[in-house]
Amino acid sequence: MDKRDSSDREIYFGGARPKVSMDTGIGLSSTVLSASTPRMIETQREIKRLTKEYETLQDEISSAPTPKRSSIPSVFQSSRNQGSNSHKPLGSEKPVVRPSKYDGSVSWEDYKIQFEMISELNCWTDNQKAMFLATSLSGNAQSVLADIDPIKRKDYQSICAALTSRFGTENRTELFRVQLKNIRKRRDQELPELAQHIKRLSRKAYPKAQQELQEMLSRDHFIDALDDADTRLRIHQAHPKTLDDAVKLAVELEAFYIADKQRTNLQVFEILLFRKIQKCLVKLKH
Repeated sequence: MDKRDSSDREIYFGGARPKVSMDTGIGLSSTVLSASTPRMIETQREIKRLTKEYETLQDEISSAPTPKRSSIPSVFQSSRNQGSNSHKPLGSEKPVVRPSKYDGSVSWEDYKIQFEMISELNCWTDNQKAMFLATSLSGNAQSVLADIDPIKRKDYQSICAALTSRFGTENRTELFRVQLKNIRKRRDQELPELAQHIKRLSRKAYPKAQQELQEMLSRDHFIDALDDADTRLRIHQAHPKTLDDAVKLAVELEAFYIADKQRTNLQVFEILLFRKIQKCLVKLKH
């Protein structure tokens, strides 16, 4: 084998055996020898060993159980949650229902009842209630907030006390009692509307009275407010226990009187028509 033959030798690694190509002298190449050196054999053994270890490691990884995310101790989870929530501003969560604006034109007691229900629905703290109440004020009620001491503007009870002093009904009970005594039914006023107005006045005129006493006062003032004496007498004789009972009796009597009046008017019309016809017949005879 000459030098040209030795330069044509090719060695392939990665597990393939080396091949020796020889030139036959007529332009053809054929494999005449396959030989392995000791170093190449050792390399092949090392590759096989590493391949086997890799497959074993893969089997162990695939058969091992996957760790759960919840395996973190609850102590660390709670501390982590507290740390993330500690940076949230007060009242950052969107409320379920927002309170309406209050300008002092409606009853403060009625508005406060609704506001308390909204705050309970939204699970507000006292500090949050103070913030939402303060931001819901407008008009004359907003000026009350400006008169409160700056330190107490974030205190819910202080804001309520200031609004009660300005728009509450406790300081005007005598005025409401006078209105209650002088109230009379208007011609265009419905009986249920009159009853609701009297009930509201009774609650404002006697804020500390028990509910049974307020109900009795509302019933009596409703009967006295009716303009028809016969209706008042009949309702008194029926002895209604509540305001609603008195309203039902008044509505029934009013409907009866309207129907009776229409029937009377019809009878009068028929009589007048009959007389007119008689006069026409008498004229025709003559």
